[in-house]
Amino acid sequence: MIRKLTLFYIFYFSTIVYANSSIVPILQLILDSDDGQEFVPVVATPPRNIIYIMLDDADFYDFGYNRVNGSSFNTITPHMNSLRQGGMLLKNFYSGSSICSPTRASVLTGNSPLNYGLDYVWPQVYTENDQYSRGLNAIPNASQTIHLGQEMKKLGLTTIHYGKWHVGSSRSEYLPSASGWDEYEIRDPVPGQVIGRTGTYDVYRETGRRREHVYYLDSWQTDNIVADIHAKAQAGKRFFINFWPHTPHKDYFIPPGFNNSSYGFDLTTDRGKVQAMMVEMDNNVGKIIDALRANNIFEDTLIVITSDNGGHRDGNNPDRYSLLSGDKVDLSEGGIKVSAVFHWPNQIPANSTNDSMMTTLDLLPTFMELLGSENINTIDAQLDGNSKAPVIANNVDGYDVPIIWQTSWYTTRQPNTRWRSEWALRQGQYKLIKFHFSQTANSGWRLYDIVRDPGEFNNLKNQKPALFRQMKEAMTVQRLQSSRFYQFPTVTQTKRTIRFDPRLNSHSSDLTFAFDIQVPETLSEHKVIYDHPGQLTIRLLTSRKIQVRFYSVHQEFTTRTSEVLLSNRLSAGKHRVVFGIESWRNDTSQFELYVDGVFQDKQDSNLIHRTPWSSVSDASLGHSGINLSCIRWYKLKFYPDELIYDALDCPVN
Repeated sequence: MIRKLTLFYIFYFSTIVYANSSIVPILQLILDSDDGQEFVPVVATPPRNIIYIMLDDADFYDFGYNRVNGSSFNTITPHMNSLRQGGMLLKNFYSGSSICSPTRASVLTGNSPLNYGLDYVWPQVYTENDQYSRGLNAIPNASQTIHLGQEMKKLGLTTIHYGKWHVGSSRSEYLPSASGWDEYEIRDPVPGQVIGRTGTYDVYRETGRRREHVYYLDSWQTDNIVADIHAKAQAGKRFFINFWPHTPHKDYFIPPGFNNSSYGFDLTTDRGKVQAMMVEMDNNVGKIIDALRANNIFEDTLIVITSDNGGHRDGNNPDRYSLLSGDKVDLSEGGIKVSAVFHWPNQIPANSTNDSMMTTLDLLPTFMELLGSENINTIDAQLDGNSKAPVIANNVDGYDVPIIWQTSWYTTRQPNTRWRSEWALRQGQYKLIKFHFSQTANSGWRLYDIVRDPGEFNNLKNQKPALFRQMKEAMTVQRLQSSRFYQFPTVTQTKRTIRFDPRLNSHSSDLTFAFDIQVPETLSEHKVIYDHPGQLTIRLLTSRKIQVRFYSVHQEFTTRTSEVLLSNRLSAGKHRVVFGIESWRNDTSQFELYVDGVFQDKQDSNLIHRTPWSSVSDASLGHSGINLSCIRWYKLKFYPDELIYDALDCPVN
């Protein structure tokens, strides 16, 4: 836990962190200080069951208990209001991203989406042959990374997932059953046979696929959840239900049979349709509450309701913009600050609130600690998220860990690729944002005191220049830390085998490979630095040049070819090499090679529309006769001047 905070707080010791060598022993002391902690349960009796409901694009002000005073655009959600009144509202809860897939990955893994190179929306595909994904856009399964379903299952709960998945499903090893879910129900609309949320769907379950007629998707799945609650309760089984409905995501539809006579919504508008959809969703929450009460398990069931990101501008309450800026996709508060209610009558005081910062990354370790996991210290240390169980169970103030976000929503190449993404960092009361399409180093930066200015109207960048510089450095460090592939060895002098992991697949993904190499005076043969068959090979040639060969394929996936980057001749001695891949969702990519911070070579596949070839084979690293050190993959594109901030892990030459 402390390990994950260290890099942010050392910036208070030194503005230029890598210049202060005395930090290293201090860092080690802090890292070692968490050893030997005795496990003490945070609650005497854990919840019997947990139900986690994450709505899709539900805005902070789409919940009736978060009313905009006097607004006629408010939604009416009495059942969700009752959960808030009987439980706790977290006033500073954030989604892991301002878009869908990254947040869902953060819930399932307890890690930053950047750990998986996930700063955009993955496609919902169920075939390995889909050109867009080639079957490899997915978070690794439970054999490769910690998963919510697997951890809940270990703690004795039957695990059930309903609704949206959206974190990869094109291969069987990425389906919920491979990540610890005993039962699941995800769906894919049959083209031309669905109007609104009503029609024929291909429904995927652990027992296989069935085509079913659905009268209204979220309500249909709610009825299946209710039946499951009855069955599990009667069998005496504890359960964890993960319900990810589609409400109120666009396109907006009036639920079948919706009676507007008592509401008076303007159903000709997007906002009116969102209001109607939220009423129907609230009725579904009421059905779940009724099922729990009918089985006498309501009191000892933890119910959590959040959203995957802020609402879409088309359906948002227009009056809320005076209080909260931004929308879905945007890293302003309106895109990432979401409502979060925790309801557990046996433990959480009614009508309570807490100001502690919490994100969807924190849910997995929090659930584990509330359930009494004796492995929580070990698990928590492996995750980007932190358990906030004392906040939930005892309403204590949680320590506020800095939070990083990055999105790259736009699918095509932009004029200035370095600034196409959007980044944000909240650190204490301040929040720094670098907006997308910022063409210069300073034009897109905004610094806010988010406590005094939650609407983000007063940019403090010029008023607090020292804080601005410190937070920019901290943001770079956290982006590096969050996207680094830590399973990779950092030193090798001989050949090592690297097991396949989809995070190191280069299809439609940004990657950075960096390493230090000791170049001999003479070479009798080419030396292999990194080899991923059919995808990427990096070699040190006898001419003392670095050669990067990557394999591509035309968009029709019939013709394979390869491209080569080549460095200048290197002098004998130690050199730092950086190879970067920057890809876009239209399957075009740019490849760059740097040595010692100096640009060497570039290939750009934008004009010929090629994509790096995907491979599911293991890779090899190193070759006898050369020394590699400070080896690291990042799941984002970084430039040499940004990599200097990782000096604590890899000292500058």
